[in-house]
Amino acid sequence: MHLLDAARLADELREDALSEKQKLAYLIAMVAIGLLLGRAAGMPAWTPLGAAVSLLQLGIAVGGVWYCFAANQRGDGRAFIERFVCLGVPLWIWWAVANYTLYFFGLAIAFLPAVSRTELWYRSFPVLASVLLAPVYYRVLARYVARAAGARDAVGGR
Repeated sequence: MHLLDAARLADELREDALSEKQKLAYLIAMVAIGLLLGRAAGMPAWTPLGAAVSLLQLGIAVGGVWYCFAANQRGDGRAFIERFVCLGVPLWIWWAVANYTLYFFGLAIAFLPAVSRTELWYRSFPVLASVLLAPVYYRVLARYVARAAGARDAVGGR
């Protein structure tokens, strides 16, 4: 299992070198990572700001999945779901590292003497980091999906 090497995983998916059990392991890993590292902190969705942020995150996710699907279509156009899920595992780990790095950086800023420590800051910074990083995640994922599909314009592709 390639938890940190999306390039090798993309190559194995292109070559159809993964068994169904290996693909299942990636699905289970993706679900587990989602539960452990998903939206751990955020604004309550029932507030107007929280609802707006939730809609923005939903829009980014739907647009990102569509963008990845289009990237898969530039190649052979098959096996999109397994490529998306399997490649999402190593990239989600990297995304979580970047997200939590930004989160802790934000907390460090919040503890500076000149910064006002409001509850909004503590609730909004993790969400802001997530909203800023989500489009990057989908862009990188789309490039690896394209690579797995054999598209010529993929990252490190053929």
